[in-house]
Amino acid sequence: MDYASENATKSSELAQAAFNLTLPVNVLSEDGQRSTVTPFALADTGDGDYNHLLCLDTTAPAVSISFPAGHLTDPREDLNPDTSVVINPAVLAQP
Repeated sequence: MDYASENATKSSELAQAAFNLTLPVNVLSEDGQRSTVTPFALADTGDGDYNHLLCLDTTAPAVSISFPAGHLTDPREDLNPDTSVVINPAVLAQP
């Protein structure tokens, strides 16, 4: 197995392990109510970019997500830091 394939496999295994965690994704409904949903799947397109897609069972836009440290790696095999991200600040600004 070459280096890229080995890393893609390792990344996929780590991603699946991370998916088994509860990944709180905050969404905003049309009536302005915030709620927290959990992704029903974690997808990787296999393109080697180390980006993964969180599949949500809602059409409400995601506005933030948190992810605990130490579950995924970057291309240099560094573990991810504890992360919280505002995804779509424009949605939050709507009246």
